[in-house]
Parts: sequence; C-alpha cells; structure tokens
Amino acid sequence: MFPEYPAKPLDKITQKVKDQIEWNKNNLETLLKMPEKTFSNFMKPFQDMAEELQRVTWPVMVENSVNNSADSQKIYAEIIPILTEYSTEISQDERIYSALKEISTKDILTDEQKELLRREIREYELEGIGADKKTKKKIKEFNLKLSDLTKDFNQNLIDATAKFEYIIENEKDVEGMPEHERLSAKMEVKKKNKKGEEKTKTVYKFTLQAPSYTAYMTYGPNPEIRKILHKAYTTRAPQNAKIIDKILKIRHEKATLLGFKNYAEYSIERKMAGSPKEVVKFLDDLVSRSRKQAKEETQELKKFAAEKGKKDIKIYDLAYYSNLYMKEMLGLDENAIKPYFEKEKVVNGMMEFLEKLFGISFRKAQTNVWHPNVQVYDLTDNSRVFARIYMDLETRPQKRSGAWMDNWVSHCLDGQNKQRFPVAYIVGNFPEAKGEIPSLLKHGDVVTLFHEMGHAIHHLFSKTTECFNSGVNGVAWDVVEFPSQFLENFAYDKKVLEMFARHYQTGEKLPDAEMEKIQKNRNFQSAMLLLRQMEFATFDMNLHIKLHQGSEIQELLDKIRKKTRIIPPAEYEKSQNQFGHIFGGGYAAGYYSYKWAEVYAADAYLYFADNGIFHRNIGKDFKTAILEKGSSRNMNALFREFIGRDVEPEKLLQLNGIRT
Repeated sequence: MFPEYPAKPLDKITQKVKDQIEWNKNNLETLLKMPEKTFSNFMKPFQDMAEELQRVTWPVMVENSVNNSADSQKIYAEIIPILTEYSTEISQDERIYSALKEISTKDILTDEQKELLRREIREYELEGIGADKKTKKKIKEFNLKLSDLTKDFNQNLIDATAKFEYIIENEKDVEGMPEHERLSAKMEVKKKNKKGEEKTKTVYKFTLQAPSYTAYMTYGPNPEIRKILHKAYTTRAPQNAKIIDKILKIRHEKATLLGFKNYAEYSIERKMAGSPKEVVKFLDDLVSRSRKQAKEETQELKKFAAEKGKKDIKIYDLAYYSNLYMKEMLGLDENAIKPYFEKEKVVNGMMEFLEKLFGISFRKAQTNVWHPNVQVYDLTDNSRVFARIYMDLETRPQKRSGAWMDNWVSHCLDGQNKQRFPVAYIVGNFPEAKGEIPSLLKHGDVVTLFHEMGHAIHHLFSKTTECFNSGVNGVAWDVVEFPSQFLENFAYDKKVLEMFARHYQTGEKLPDAEMEKIQKNRNFQSAMLLLRQMEFATFDMNLHIKLHQGSEIQELLDKIRKKTRIIPPAEYEKSQNQFGHIFGGGYAAGYYSYKWAEVYAADAYLYFADNGIFHRNIGKDFKTAILEKGSSRNMNALFREFIGRDVEPEKLLQLNGIRT
C-alpha cells in the first residue's frame, strides 16, 4: 500500500536513478509512437513515470537534508545533474508538447484534466518549446548550472551552521537563562590548571543551530556574546556571495532568452499574481500601512530597554528585550510556559484537533525510518487508511536548518486505474530531548508545527484522480502557503491549546490566564514582524526585476531596509548569503507568496472563528473545497466554493491587529 523507506537508502542509488530514467525514456518512446494519443493512454502513464522517479530519488533528498554526510553529499552531487538533464530533455521534447496539444483539442476531457493540460502546456512553453536548437541547448546548460549552484549554496550553509560553536566558561554569562536552556548547552570538559593538573570544568556551548542560537539571543544576558552570535549567524557562508551573482545572472539570461524582460516576469507566469508590478504595489501598500504602528512598537520597546539601563538598543538586543517586555509588561513568560509544550503531547494534541476538525483519525505505524526519532502515522477515514505521514522534529547537527514539508507519493488513479495513497513528511528543528528533559517547545515552535502540518494535510487529504494535480503538486506558488498559514492560527486558540498544553512533569494543564496571554499577545510587535517579512519579499522581487551583481545587491538591500527597519541593521549583516528560500529553494521572485497566501488564510480562519472552530460542516467544507482539490482548479474558484465569495484582503490586517 505504501512504499517502505529503504534500510540502506544510499545503496547503489545512483545506478537505480539511472535505470529508472532509462526505463522512463524507453517507455516514453513507446507512448510517442502511438498513432492516436488520448489522456488515458498517454497522459496517465506519463504521470506514472514521473511518480516512479520520485519514489526512487526521494530517499536521497531525505538523507541529504536530514542525515547530511560526506556520502549523502557525494551521491546528491552525482544525481542532481542526472535528474536536471533528464527533466530538461523532457521539458524540451517537441513531440511531448505536440501530444499534449493534440490531446487538449481532440480528446473528451474532465475539467480536472483540462486544468492539468493547461498547466503542462504552459510549462513547456516556459522552457522554450519551439525555440531553435541553439536556444534549447543554452536553456539546458542554464538548468544544469542552476541546479549545481543551488546545491552548493545549501551545502555551504549547512557546513557553516554546523561548524560554528561558542563556549561560555563564565557562569555569569548564562545567569537568568531558563534552566532547560542551560542544561541543553551544558558540557563537562577537562582542562589543565596552572599546576598542570587536569580538572573537570562546566562550560556552556552555543551553536548556530536554531534552538541553541535562539536560546541565547532570547535569554542570554551578555550583549557582547549576543553580538558575537548574531554576527556569526548573519555572516555565515560568505562564499555564497559569488554563487548568488552567478545564480542571478543565469536566471536573468534564461528569462530574457525566453522573451521575458526579467526573471520576475518569468516567475510570475506560474503564480496567481498578475505581474511583478502588482506584487510590488501589494508589498509597498503593506509597508506603508504598517510602518507607523511599527515605529510605535519600536519606541515602546526602546523606552522599556532604557528603563533597564540599555539606552541604545541594537538589532542583536531585539529578541532579548522583546522577551523581557512580554514577560514584565504583558505577563507572558515564554520560558515559564515551555514545560507545558512537551513535543509528544503537542503532536498528539494536534492530531486530536485535526481528528475533531475534519473527522479523520491518526494511528501509529511501524515501518522503516531514517532516524530513531522519526515517528510514522497512518491517516484513516472510517477505519480506512488513506495516507501516511513521517515526522522528524528534533534538531541534530546533520540536519538542514528550519522546518519544512515534502511529499513522497501523490494521490491519484494510475494508468491501471489503481489508487495511489499519498505519503508526506514534515521536518522540524525543535529542541533535542536531553537526559530527563524531554523536547520542550516554545509556543512559536508549536505554531511552526501546525504550519508544516497544514502543508501536509493539503497533500494527504487530496482526492484528485491525477498525480500532477494532487495535493501541493501544481498549486500556484503564491497560494501554496494558504492551508499551512490557515492551520497555524489554531495554535493560538484556547480550545485547541486545552488539548495538549499540559506540564510534562505534573500533567497540570496550562492555566487559563496563560492561554489568554498567548491569545492577547499573538500580535505582539506584529507590525515590526510584518515589516521584516516585507523586507525579504521586496528584496527578492526587486532583485529579480532588474539584474543586480556584486555590491549592487547589498545596496538594494540597504535601500529597502531604510523603509522596513526601524532599528538599523548591524554594519556587518550579509543576510542575503543565507537566504536559502530564494537561492537554495523555490521561492525566487516568489517570497511575497507568504503574505499573498496569508490573505486567504486570514479570511478562511476568521470565517471559522466567527462560526465556531469545531463547526463540523465548515471543517468538512474546507476539507472538500480546498484540501481535497489540490491544483485541479484555480484557488480563487476553490475559495469561492468554500465561502461563497471572493477573498477579502482587509482580513489580513484585521487578523494581525494592524490599525490603518
């Protein structure tokens, strides 16, 4: 029913990938020779071929991102050019394009099949179908170079993050930090004294891995150490600067070769937004409408810090004094409530919530995994298993930073009319369980978990008949975050928190007063945070509207920061070198998507909130109208099916508590 994760995932994998590609090519030649092509006899097996290749390659992608090693790096470096060359060949094959055009005009098609063909035909046109051999060859070279460069960008970031550590020997420098954060950082090392005697000494190690870095930036009392960590974090992987230049140049050349003015125009062709100009207007409007409130929030924080003796607050002081402000002025102590968010209880409570909201069930599954910490669950509907999810949530040095969801198998009816059952996995970098202290989450981690699960259920709940329309496949990039951002809102709801917020030692539930503080403080510094997101999104879009190279990149970022930063950046910051979303992932000229999609998410969540979050009919409607449909229809049409009207942009500012 589900594929098994290989016991030896990297064993002979390069050859397996080559064999699958060879099989695909031979099968494709057979399909192309058919005198009369239909959706059933051509497009179905064509999708199956892509799915089979995904099954073979998926373990390599997993190993390289969560069990990164010299072996995984070597094999990943081997197969990425092979996959890129193959996908480029497929995307430039005039015969496939002609077959799709023929099927789209001659065959009797369902609406779902029409939408799939529309997108596939567009993809071929965006890869230069119909161009001369010289242009096609150039595009192929571009694609190969880009895959190699993004791989190097990500590996540099992984290596730089794993390499850095800062040892604190003075107890005063960890004074006042939460006990569990101190325990996580605590180490016993042997040192020689002046007499040459070897003695054991307690020290504290902090790294650039998210839980460790965030812990000191939020609670660490020494501003000089915060500055050291901040500088190390924002100057990681300086060699990526040259890679960025190459990536931007190739993207621009590819876009212009295909007839676009710039890469931003090329990227927008696959999205819901109408043009780069429309996106820039959307972003500028959010900046102008939130800047006044952001200034007020910053001034309030500066005033508070001054009362604590810190007259000149720096960017690396922001998390520290924001946390103190929340604790003393707003009554919310993230440290005090962390013991109520034990990872296992949160996961189980989240699943209980989803069961209640959507009428499905989770049950533990026993199967091969890539690490002992990975947990696997089957999803059932009326006792019928319909999907599987893997969860890998605790941090470790070999794991890529951040949190993400990815899919292994997509739901569909294959060429033999057999049902494929979807499989996905979510990854986090939450605190590692250490000794008697389990993995304890900040509330922000809980929100992250809900976010990634939102992506997962979008994929796992799919009921489309076509693989290419299933789950997150084919969904326009600027609305693919809609279900994830929608779900994360429930992590603030009291009725949901009551399902899992219990002290890991006593079992006592999180006091009502603390739940109310979480709700009241969900929009703490919301305008400042919005400006921060606008900085990333505006930088990304403008970076791809016009080709920038060398110092022009920093100059562009500095110019944007004059509007988005109330507290100036540090002079050493080179955050572009760590911007994996656009240089190591799929968000190039698309980072705005987070806010674009949040408009849909805010509107949908407020609809739930206004009618009662456990209103079974509304949960069912969201599941059938949005989650089950994948990319079988335009998201605007699906949203209208769900609520009965178009999305209302004002709901975004309303939910974020931004006064206009």
